[in-house]
Amino acid sequence: MRLFPLIFIFAIYKTSWGSAIGKSVSAKPADRPVRSVTVAPTVSQKQSTKPEVVERHMMLGRIFNALYLQNQLANNKIDYSDVIAGVWNLKDKTVIDKISSLNVDGLYESLANLDTKFKGIIVTKIAEVESIKWRMNSVKEVTTGIRNDLIDAVNSSLIPVFIRDGFDGHEKLKGLQDDLAAEAYSIVRQPQKRDLEVWLENLATAITKCSEILKLKDWISSVKADSGSLNAFMKGVEVARKVRVKHMDFHYLSSSMQTIDIVLEKIQKILENSDGVNFDKVKLSMDQLKVIIGSFNEESSEGIPIGTAFQKDRRVSIFKFDWESKWIRRLLKNGYGLLRTLPDFKDAATQLEEVMGVWFEVDAFDRILQVADVVEAIQQVPDKSKFEGLATCLSIPSENNVISESDKISNSTKIFLSGVTAIDNVLRWKTNLDETSSELARMAENLRLKKYGIEQWMNSTEGRAELTRIEHFLNRLSTDIFSKLKQERDFVDSVSVVSEAKGKIQRIQNWLGKFNFAKPKCDTLYSFKLEDLKDFNKVAKRIFEYKLDVGRLRPFLDSLQNVIEELSKMSSPRNSTTKAPEFKVKHPEYLLEVAFATRSLEVMEEIFLSDEAIEIIVRRGEEAKKKVEMDPVLKLKFGSIWEGFDALKATLTTLQTEIKKSLAKIPLSGKEKSLEDVGKVYDALSTAPISTKPIHLHDYRRSLQEIPDPRSWIDLDDALGKLETPVSTDFKLVFANFKKVPEALEELEMDLNEFSEGSKSNRSFWNFVKKNWMCFAVLPLLVMLCIVVVWWVTREEWNYDYIPSEIAWRYNLTFMQYQDSRLPLNQRDTNGNTQLYNAICSRDWENVERLCLEGAIMDATNGPKHRTGLCELVLMKAVDWVDWFLKLAATPTVWDVSGCDADYLGCERGMEKMFDDVFESYKKNGEPKRILPSGPRPWKVLVLDGSCFPEEKIKKLPAVIRNNITWGYQKGMDLNQFTTIVVPWSYVKDKQTLILSDPMSFRLYGCSAVLANLDFFNALLDPRLLQELTMMHDYQYWIVHTFHNNVKYEDTIYNLKTDIHQLKPPLLEGVHLNILESADEDVLKEQSEWIEILKLFGATISAKIVPDTPETPPPYYSVTSETAESFEWERGACWIVYYPDSLIREDWRVNIEMYSLVEWKFLVECIASYHLTGYVVKKEGRKSKKSGGGGSKRGVEQDRIQTMPKNRGKWKE
Repeated sequence: MRLFPLIFIFAIYKTSWGSAIGKSVSAKPADRPVRSVTVAPTVSQKQSTKPEVVERHMMLGRIFNALYLQNQLANNKIDYSDVIAGVWNLKDKTVIDKISSLNVDGLYESLANLDTKFKGIIVTKIAEVESIKWRMNSVKEVTTGIRNDLIDAVNSSLIPVFIRDGFDGHEKLKGLQDDLAAEAYSIVRQPQKRDLEVWLENLATAITKCSEILKLKDWISSVKADSGSLNAFMKGVEVARKVRVKHMDFHYLSSSMQTIDIVLEKIQKILENSDGVNFDKVKLSMDQLKVIIGSFNEESSEGIPIGTAFQKDRRVSIFKFDWESKWIRRLLKNGYGLLRTLPDFKDAATQLEEVMGVWFEVDAFDRILQVADVVEAIQQVPDKSKFEGLATCLSIPSENNVISESDKISNSTKIFLSGVTAIDNVLRWKTNLDETSSELARMAENLRLKKYGIEQWMNSTEGRAELTRIEHFLNRLSTDIFSKLKQERDFVDSVSVVSEAKGKIQRIQNWLGKFNFAKPKCDTLYSFKLEDLKDFNKVAKRIFEYKLDVGRLRPFLDSLQNVIEELSKMSSPRNSTTKAPEFKVKHPEYLLEVAFATRSLEVMEEIFLSDEAIEIIVRRGEEAKKKVEMDPVLKLKFGSIWEGFDALKATLTTLQTEIKKSLAKIPLSGKEKSLEDVGKVYDALSTAPISTKPIHLHDYRRSLQEIPDPRSWIDLDDALGKLETPVSTDFKLVFANFKKVPEALEELEMDLNEFSEGSKSNRSFWNFVKKNWMCFAVLPLLVMLCIVVVWWVTREEWNYDYIPSEIAWRYNLTFMQYQDSRLPLNQRDTNGNTQLYNAICSRDWENVERLCLEGAIMDATNGPKHRTGLCELVLMKAVDWVDWFLKLAATPTVWDVSGCDADYLGCERGMEKMFDDVFESYKKNGEPKRILPSGPRPWKVLVLDGSCFPEEKIKKLPAVIRNNITWGYQKGMDLNQFTTIVVPWSYVKDKQTLILSDPMSFRLYGCSAVLANLDFFNALLDPRLLQELTMMHDYQYWIVHTFHNNVKYEDTIYNLKTDIHQLKPPLLEGVHLNILESADEDVLKEQSEWIEILKLFGATISAKIVPDTPETPPPYYSVTSETAESFEWERGACWIVYYPDSLIREDWRVNIEMYSLVEWKFLVECIASYHLTGYVVKKEGRKSKKSGGGGSKRGVEQDRIQTMPKNRGKWKE
């Protein structure tokens, strides 16, 4: 098979060279004529001025540009659209086709009609959005809970029944200020002999009061059991008071919404009656224009524009007048001869004359964008329903005096209920109160019956006995009941207040009901978006500006149709019946470079002569800057632009000074007599380069149109417009080109000499080449093919850069494939720090950038704190660098020894929005791709069992594999030196699972090499598969799981080896193992080997047991970003590993804060599962070690971790 390429080469050789056999070979081509010698100017020759030099050079530049375009047109490398794009400096020539396809019939009439309709609207701003935004904070403070509180406050069913329904017993309850039974007892003991009838009535009344109080027992119990309360009512009152504090905000918002309703109604009426305006057609035309105008603002970035010399005034036909210059004709060896070589370009110039002239009469494309914006905005006028009713919802009632009585009612109700409770506590335990009450009523009635014989009755035996009985009864009643029912004065006062509360509460509830925002119909107030207002404001402002601009756009809109027609007429170069002479140039690009140099010189002169414009920019710019700073809206939109104005002034001054120094180098001895003399001008200029970077003024001009009364800034706008294009020049590119111009002109002068002297262009050798062009075309291909075949057959190294497959990117396999942790770029120093981390800590930003772009591992943990470079940047608050690292695929969730990662630290330092955006991007687009170092993938393979692969097949393996294989493991061999280890089937289960059965299997598991099964070698020999693709997709044959004690652990090997090559700590990092003694011979036999394995997994073997203290950091993998906030570590760094027969001290068992007892088999299982979570135990009732609000942030972060793309595990499928 390897002979096939040689047979193929021979066949091509016979085919391509057969026709040349027997033909004569012409003589060697003649030498190029020696360039003419230029005579130095004499002293008497008249000196030139700088403008004269620039003018002469621009004539030469336009002619050379025309010659270049002719060359490209004649060779079908460009068409007329390319010429237009080059002159207009467009990034994409397809915009020409878009202009041709425009339909602008009636566009101006529609715009003018619309302009007339909007003359009735004179507002430039419908609402002060920033003010509304600030005042809307008051509305945002009205939460759903507050609204519900107001609704509950007006719910009468929640008011206590004794208030809602009122009660008649308030006068009776007032009597409890005294002991009513004692009062009656006092009366019966002291009869008034002078007026016994009055005395008798007083006694009967006192007894009746006692009876009435006892009758209130059931009512008292019902009051106490009443479920109603004033809590909801008072909460609503309190909410209303707080809202009333912001009444000015609500009043302002309500008025603003009323204004919006009025203006919106006007606009919608206009839209409903928009006769003569085809909105769909207008919008389509304006949308197309926006795309086209956007293209004009995207300058070509692909080197030198092909129409560079014509870019100032865009008149390509001007080159015809340049030929009339005697200086040009002399310089170009009678230039009329050259003029005849431009048939295609002259045709193009004729066809494009109308297009080039009309289009650029428009002085500011931004005006077109503004009109397009207003047309789009008009169609996006929000529906009136979005604002309908908002004014009413924002209306709140004026202060009501009755609300001040609510506190009195509330306090009195509390006192009242307290007294009622005390009364109930007395009465509910008394029995036969109804009989006692009836008895008292009968007593009072009987006494009143004695009114007309009172004295006789009192002197009778019966009367004295009755009075004595009454006396004893009342005395007992006072002692048992009424002395305990006696209340303080505040209770009596509260009875009066509560009895009158019904009407007052109703009036307050009516007042609370006028807080409309609490009502369900005002839910739209809380879904209202300020963006709607901003868009609405934009409509009003654009309409106002639109009325100013539509007239100024008329020349453009009127001529646009002509431009479209001219573009549609454009055709390919017209065929001429007469064959034109050809100007042959060895390097056509030299023509364009000279043209670019002349245009650059013209630009430098424009800036040099712009003193007045720069003075206007400096003076008036300061005024504009202050205007922007004083206007909150303008400051928000353009503040960041005008903040750089001071630097802009300095840069403009510096640029002008540098240009002055550079132009001073121009020799002004007289007119140049040869192209060599022209070259001397640029050779002199190149000795004084300009270091100023391109200056962009467009944003400043754009902001002027937003400032009120833009007409007052016309002088500043004109000054900026004059310099906008010149100062945006890349002078680094210009001066690099200046250095090439002298040599280019020398070559072009030779070409001109050949053309003007009529040298034979079709020399014998070139005739031979032309006749046998296929031979010369195939010859280099044959040579290259031979080289490739030889390399293919004999290659021994993988010499091209590692390029991962899409699957390798998607499932994060690049670390295991490329193993770039082995590179010097990523080696750690004695402190455990990488070069990148040290550069960050020392703020060596140039080195940081270099290392990142060279592919240094960004997620490496460093030093004893195991902190990543991204974490350090967050702690430094280097926001720009943090953002850059995240964009370069730095992982924000790699934690340090305390469990804090960059995301968590960033949230604590005000970078939450940045990390929110990163995680949102992860959810939508997956994690970004990291930068890989350049270089081939390393191959150093160990076949663990050298006899597992047939010897006859070894020769067929790729040389890059075959020459880098070690056959068979030797004792003491360092497995980490290998990149891939091919494991025999005896160690493998299910092709992708490593059986952990002996120390060797654990060493394979813990080393840094990728483990592959024998199918990898078999696939390399499969004739159906390309070996290179098999090597690139070797992950299909990786062993990525572990099997131990009849349990399979998924992706453990993948996780471990990815962590190794991502420079993360090993599994047992921070674990200090104290291995107890055992009498088991089998244990002792393998113990030394196992100690080496434990070290391989990062453990520290301690000779002495050192207990943990509160300051001892936990093992790295026992505290993660998911557990650090809610967990503490029962098991720390001090692990005591025991065997079944080991002696264990009691204090090791008890003091779990200081010692972690771990059984040997459990430690091995922990390694097999590549997991230490079992050693993090939640402590109930204890605070987190972190405080200060970290919990909420940590919760957010855990949500993020759960939503991050899972890159591990399923690439095999």
